[in-house]
Amino acid sequence: MARRILDTNQLINAWHRFRDGRPSQNCTAADARAWGQRYATEGDIVRPVLIEFLCKVKTPHELRLYETFLEQFKLADGGRVIQQDWDVAEEIAKSIMKERPPRHRGSKVKAFKQRDLSDCLIEAICRRLRRECKTDDRGYPKS
Repeated sequence: MARRILDTNQLINAWHRFRDGRPSQNCTAADARAWGQRYATEGDIVRPVLIEFLCKVKTPHELRLYETFLEQFKLADGGRVIQQDWDVAEEIAKSIMKERPPRHRGSKVKAFKQRDLSDCLIEAICRRLRRECKTDDRGYPKS
């Protein structure tokens, strides 16, 4: 069975569990490596997830920790995003997702789930690789 692709929110949640309330400056590369090895058993990642996760970095020390953590994951797409992925992502972006109930009681305006560039691209790559994406994102565009 093909391994799942982890969405960025899965990595962020894992990272917060790893830190367990500790500031990043109290974490070591060895800690990040060990946690990454433990969590990498949950699934693989794709290049857009890697980039989106790195966008959360705030300090040079944190960058080293993030990179060490991410090195433990297999890049299922080989780090390549191909033209087909962009074309499929565009089609996903054009699709209208299911309606949500209005945000405020008594409102007659229906809200639609908005799509996100990285989510559309991640889903497009998952479709090419015939993999399922593990995510907690309620707005994630499922096939």
